Parts: sequence; C-alpha cells; structure tokens
Amino acid sequence: MKRTGVFALLFFMIVLGAATPITDAKSVWSGGVQWGTAVAPRTNAYWQDDGRVPIGKPFPDVAVDGVLLTSSLQSARWSLGMSGPFEDITPSTATLEFVGTISASIGDDVVITTGWGSMWAGRVDSITDTRDTKGNHWTTVNATDRIAAIGNARLRGSAGYSGTFETVAEQLMADAGLSLDVVDESDGTYGLETLRKFSTFSATFTGTVLEYIVAAARSSNAMVALQPNGSLAVMTREAPVTWPPSAVTLSGTSAPVTWSSTYTIDGNINKWSFTDPTPTELPDVTIASDIAAHGESTFDVSPYLQLDTGSGAGLSFLDWWSYVPGPRYDYSGDLIVSDFSQSDLLTLAPLDWVSESGTYSQVMSMEWSVDAPGEPMRLSLHTDDFLANL
Repeated sequence: MKRTGVFALLFFMIVLGAATPITDAKSVWSGGVQWGTAVAPRTNAYWQDDGRVPIGKPFPDVAVDGVLLTSSLQSARWSLGMSGPFEDITPSTATLEFVGTISASIGDDVVITTGWGSMWAGRVDSITDTRDTKGNHWTTVNATDRIAAIGNARLRGSAGYSGTFETVAEQLMADAGLSLDVVDESDGTYGLETLRKFSTFSATFTGTVLEYIVAAARSSNAMVALQPNGSLAVMTREAPVTWPPSAVTLSGTSAPVTWSSTYTIDGNINKWSFTDPTPTELPDVTIASDIAAHGESTFDVSPYLQLDTGSGAGLSFLDWWSYVPGPRYDYSGDLIVSDFSQSDLLTLAPLDWVSESGTYSQVMSMEWSVDAPGEPMRLSLHTDDFLANL
C-alpha cells in the first residue's frame, strides 16, 4: 500500500519547469510558494521533479502566505491521522516557531515540505509574538489543516449527493470552495459502495460539510485520513487485507529508538446500530457474549446512507456479522530521520503499513518534529494491527 506517487496532487496543481523555477498560482495547497528544482538557487522551497535524489540531512521548508521562512525557523511540530481504526477524521495541527517577527495573518496558507515532497498544509489559526527583556522577538504560529476548514462550512438544507464516498466527498468539498482528491485504497472484497441522497428520504441535511463526510464514512464502514500530499485516503474495514501488505520495514537506520506494544481492549466494537433516515429502522447487530465480557461498545451509523443488499445490510458491513471482537495490539514508537536516504519514512502516511521485527501494523497517526536548527527530524508513530486480524 506504500504510495509511489507522492507528488501526484502537486503535479496536477503545479506545472514544473525542467531547470528554472516557476511561480504557481496561489492555492490552498501550494500557498502561492514559488517552487523550483533541486539545482535552482535555494531562495525557494523545492522538490525533486527530474529524478534527482536529495542528499544530506533533511529539514522542513516552511512557507507562510507564499513566503519561505525556513531560514528563521527554530522548531516545528505537525501531525496527521486519527487515534484509532474506529475514530472519525478530525483536524490536525502544526506549531511553528521563528526567530524575530514575521508577517502573517489569520487564515494565511501554511505549507511544509522536504526534498521528497509535501509533508503538511493548512491555515494560520493564531500568531504569538514574544519579547524578552533584551528586546529580542520570536514568533509562534499555530495552524490547522483543511479538515478544520470543512468543519466550519455549513450546508443549509442540502439534499446531498449520491455516489461513492469519493464522489460525495469531492462534491461536498467543492461546495466548500476547496479542491480535494479522494482515493479509495480498500484492500478488501467490496470497496466503497454507492451512497444515497438525503432527498431519497424526503429529508435534508443542515450540518457542516465535515459532519456529512463523517456520516458518509460511517455509512461506508470506512477509515478516512488526510495524507501529506493533500489527498484524502479512504479504506473500508469490511474484509482482511491482502497478506502480507506492502510495508515500510523499520530496521537499520530507520529502526525505532523506542517501540512499545500494548495489548488492549480499547476500541473493541460489539454492537452496530443503524439509524435509517426513512421510518424503517434497521435492526441492531450485537455480539452478546462480548458485551457480557467487556461491556457494550457501539459503532453508531446515523444517518445510514448506504444502499443495502435487500436484507438491510450494506455490503461493506456483511463481514462483521461473523466478526469476533476481542483484545488487539497497538504500537507506538519514536524514530529519528537524519538523512534523505530514509525516504520511506519521509513519505510515510496514515493508513500505510509498517513492519517492525516481522510484525505488521497499520499507521493510524504520526507526528513530526524538529526541536532546533540543525537537529534531525523526529517521527512519532501510532500503529494498530486491527485490520490484520479481521
């Protein structure tokens, strides 16, 4: 599942020159940054567009409102992903500290890249200017990704859209004035199904775009995660993955500094509840023995927008009726990325797979950090073997 097209979204947004930098039209993702090749003068952030391989110690290039601020960057921290396989998509954040004062406003685009491509993008939430007794200044910028933007975009009496999750999400994002590439990365049997419009039920939707996307994801029994390249990856939970999955091996120079495994019952699901917008309610599905052993933990699908097989159950839920819940392992670890040759880590994304000491697990969330100029990039991973054990 490791993606090789890390620059796919960037390529359709920006036409790259062969040897000279060109200026991109301002957009949510590029932030109006001027981009060039690795051989262009380093006055602009860049990625490798012509087969060249970056060398040396990686560091984040940061631009705010189209202005590259890498030279004054003191520390950076940004995150992607969700906390577990049954968690809804939520905004991720970035915190950036700069020496001196910088020009920034609320809502300015923030872009973080390395020589291997994009790492994160969002918009400024707050700017803090701090001054010490000697009159020295430094600036802290906090930002959230585009998921926050769609969380603020409200649909007023929308009849909704029909189609697969990809179609629905992309149309909803267009309504919010944002472009979004949605990719179905399901490794199971069915993939994403067709969802129904609210108008099918003589009903309308008045929540936010994000609430609608969460409802569509739950109806599709799908995990959803924003990717470093700006696309939205979607994967159903309905069937085992192809085994063994394509994975990044955490060994050698990319071995974890620390790696913890936790055997846990957290996130265990033993009841599915469906609320159909029509007067006809679908029956709950419960696993009584597990409820008796561990207490009830419900996955609530409300409203349930999915087409069904005629028996009330969507295809992407059929495998769950024979699912046996129970404890599982999740993992967390810290890694140091000190050279561009560690490209597998620099291009890692939520929903990718990793292999540590021969054990496979799926990336749920990740946090990047650089503590000070010249320090290596550090990656904290949270992974889960849930899908591997269905």
